[in-house]
Amino acid sequence: MRNADPSVLTAKFRPNSTCPIREAPSSLVLSLQKNEWIPNKEGVLCAPDKLSKNLLLNDFVYDDRNGWMSSIQFGTTTQDSASENDQKQQHAQALGIENLESIEIIRAIDKNPALLVKIRSIIESEKNKIIFPIRPSQNPERREEKMAKEIQGVPEKTYQPRERSVRISLPSKQDRETFLRESYTNSDGQMVCQIARMRCLSKTRRSLLFRGG
Repeated sequence: MRNADPSVLTAKFRPNSTCPIREAPSSLVLSLQKNEWIPNKEGVLCAPDKLSKNLLLNDFVYDDRNGWMSSIQFGTTTQDSASENDQKQQHAQALGIENLESIEIIRAIDKNPALLVKIRSIIESEKNKIIFPIRPSQNPERREEKMAKEIQGVPEKTYQPRERSVRISLPSKQDRETFLRESYTNSDGQMVCQIARMRCLSKTRRSLLFRGG
């Protein structure tokens, strides 16, 4: 086909000698258009419009110098699909969306009001999420590894009555307030409830235990 005369790609006809000559794709071209006969890289036979240069079997060379590849509509569907994706990408970027998969998710949410309510609740929860104050560690990797080992190797609790001395004098009120304010104030200047902080630490320990096991 690469070496065929371009005239075989077109059929010419007219009802009689007084009518102008009309042209249309030849029966050969029509047959090549609708049948699955070109193998892709996996060896699967496909119709010409479902392929592209990159999908052709390595032994097949794209050569359209005589126009036969264009006549059999080679790659038209893949080109249309690529063009459609380009348009989607442009529209998504105009809305501030970089990932095309997000569009499909948005469509699913739009069709499900209950899901929309849940997603909105999650977003609002993340916006109002409090950042708990964490004291920096000089060696966080070592601290995390040590904590995980400690959690795994916690022995069974045993009890024995012992006498002990208890301090009854208290530090000054000013020192106590300063310490507590600094300990429970995060980087945003918010003071965090001690109970909420303990819950956060508990979740962290459970996470380390899971990762260690």
